[in-house]
Amino acid sequence: GTRVGLGLGVRMEDDEALARAIAASLEDQKQVSQGTGPQQKSEEDLVKGNELKKEGTEAKEDKGTKLSLEEREALMKTKLEELKRRKVEEEKVMERQRELERIRVGKETIQQKRILEDQERQRVLDFRKREKEENRRAKQAVMEQIA
Repeated sequence: GTRVGLGLGVRMEDDEALARAIAASLEDQKQVSQGTGPQQKSEEDLVKGNELKKEGTEAKEDKGTKLSLEEREALMKTKLEELKRRKVEEEKVMERQRELERIRVGKETIQQKRILEDQERQRVLDFRKREKEENRRAKQAVMEQIA
């Protein structure tokens, strides 16, 4: 699934496509080694080339060097494991960021609540002060009428 709003949507789709391409490539390689499949560059080969270029890794495959099926499978499995590990690490980072954001929002909410409570308390004090002053004036007026 994609993570909309978290900045991971495209990356996770790319990761899923890479995983599917790796699996398809492994299947194609098995067919080629058994003589039952076509010998052409698979989508995974293209994706793998792009992935290597993107990451700038030193694991670039020399075009002239032929790897055995077992070596290619091991390489693909290693890349898939690295991809899964990276996704787990990214999820941990995102979870931590979500937790920090939740804490920040909670603190802001508490601060706003305190401000509103202080404002309400001040309104009540001002109201009581005005009421007390009105009562004092009314009492003074009655005292002046009696006197």
